[in-house]
Amino acid sequence: MRNRLLPVLTALSLALTARTSSAQTALQLRWDLAGDTNAAFTITNRNRKPLPPTGWAIYFSALHSADSGSVGAGFDIQDVLGDLHRIVPVTGGGFAGLAPGATVKIPYVTHPLLNRSFAPSGPYIVFDTAKDVGVPVSAYVAAPFDRSQRVVSPADQFTRDSAVRDIPASELPPVFPTPIQVEKGTGQLRLINPSVLAAAELQNESRLGSQYLVPYFPGGKTGGTIRLDVGPVAGQTSPEAYELVIDPTTGIRIVGASPAGVFYGLQSLRSLLPPPAHAAEIVLPALGVVDAPRFAYRGFMLDVGLARRDRRPARADHRGRATGPHTRLEAVSAAGLWLRSPNRPAVGQRVLFSCRLRRDRALRGGATHRGYS
Repeated sequence: MRNRLLPVLTALSLALTARTSSAQTALQLRWDLAGDTNAAFTITNRNRKPLPPTGWAIYFSALHSADSGSVGAGFDIQDVLGDLHRIVPVTGGGFAGLAPGATVKIPYVTHPLLNRSFAPSGPYIVFDTAKDVGVPVSAYVAAPFDRSQRVVSPADQFTRDSAVRDIPASELPPVFPTPIQVEKGTGQLRLINPSVLAAAELQNESRLGSQYLVPYFPGGKTGGTIRLDVGPVAGQTSPEAYELVIDPTTGIRIVGASPAGVFYGLQSLRSLLPPPAHAAEIVLPALGVVDAPRFAYRGFMLDVGLARRDRRPARADHRGRATGPHTRLEAVSAAGLWLRSPNRPAVGQRVLFSCRLRRDRALRGGATHRGYS
């Protein structure tokens, strides 16, 4: 019985799809732009049947969508995904449908468009009664336009770029990303092979901190301390919050709301260390830092296609130099990327990859730290 019904259902589905498609190919759609930002869609019904007031949507692709609240009465332009958007009639918004031969204009405001490549493209209509069927609106025209504002000539751009100045090092934040609080003190702390002191629950963080100091002090007498503690951080509720204090008299103290916070504090301390060199001491400015992640995820994108012209490796030190609970590295290139890793079988293959940075597994005995995922 099931085998007998299958051809019938298939034929019925094809018939409904064909009916929907043929019924709506007579729709005409036009897009116009005036004054760089004032756009409008115009729908004309060339069919013998009216276009219903609801139950349909016209999808299109465009870099920019409509500004919130700027769409004409009776309609809405919604963002679907990425550069995919849709025009939908609003229930009770005043659109009563479109009779045969009638036209409706849907104005909206968008971002300034630079050239014709910014115009909407690829429109198709979908009805609620057949949501899996998209019918192309073949009678579509995107009217050409000329920019009247924001026309920047090469000479104008050169003048703008000439005003760019280097920011003096004294104006830069000592820790990056910029912490919630930074308080510069008076004096300097001189470290000579300091020892790292921590409670039992922070032995992994203590070991990591000691590893950071090895390139500077391969041996010698101890002078100064770095104290790691878990405790409350004033004004912060995040479990990844930390406070870093560099005091010329008492040394360095990092207090984290959790071991993860201590770990992030170590990364900020690490960023303050100078490049390793044959020196008897490390000199750090007196400083107080309080920070906590502002976002659940932080990201970094490396466009290897535009910046590189050979196969010399672009290296990323992934062992915790980020201070967010989740850090995502995106390596993007239209031509591909040489990914080289001793722990991956695809050595030397050209790949496009997206990976999340993970903290050194040794910190947690082989388990990923809860601050990363």
